[in-house]
Amino acid sequence: EREKKLAETKKLFEFIREIDDLQEWIEMQMTTAGSEEYGTDVEHVEQLTAQFESFVSNMNSNEARVNSCVAKGESLLNEGNPNKDIIKGKRDETKQLWEELKDLVVARQEALAGAKQVHVFDRTADETIGWIHEKISAVLSEDYGHDLETIQALVRTHEGFEAELGAIKEQLESVVAEAQKLGDTFPDCQRTHRSQARRNDRGVVRAEGEDDSAQGEAYAEC
Repeated sequence: EREKKLAETKKLFEFIREIDDLQEWIEMQMTTAGSEEYGTDVEHVEQLTAQFESFVSNMNSNEARVNSCVAKGESLLNEGNPNKDIIKGKRDETKQLWEELKDLVVARQEALAGAKQVHVFDRTADETIGWIHEKISAVLSEDYGHDLETIQALVRTHEGFEAELGAIKEQLESVVAEAQKLGDTFPDCQRTHRSQARRNDRGVVRAEGEDDSAQGEAYAEC
């Protein structure tokens, strides 16, 4: 009888040591999976995503270890180990931790995908703003020509700019629509997206007004 109890106690302590090590490992993985770093731009978030996918692959390769440890607990219970409450508690804690880790992984993957959408939007919005500013600078030029030929050339340039305004407006509408979509999906970023859209909108209106003014002055010179 004493030998049996010693054997049961030995199996219990071996199980506890193994499952405690496993729980510690799972908690370390949870720290990584719970990261709130989302990158500073598209390239950075893509790098973080690649690193996290490598992490997920390594985590999944350890699922057999989790299943094996849980199975050992089940085996001890089936053998009628007298410390069933301790064994059940450790088993259930481990299963719960593993499920929580998997939930964190899914949440992190979704968050990184969302962060990439936001960074892509930011880049597109910045490019649109830069495009608008470039056109405004051209319209603000004080070169009104010094003879008929140069004035006519400037008029043609402004006419070309008017045609480009259509493309700018189309790009702006796309940016505004994406801002609304991201604002609905990621409320924390909504204020930034609306601000970007308003900046773009003001730029187009300003460019249109200044183009009309500059073109009028060019015609007046004629």
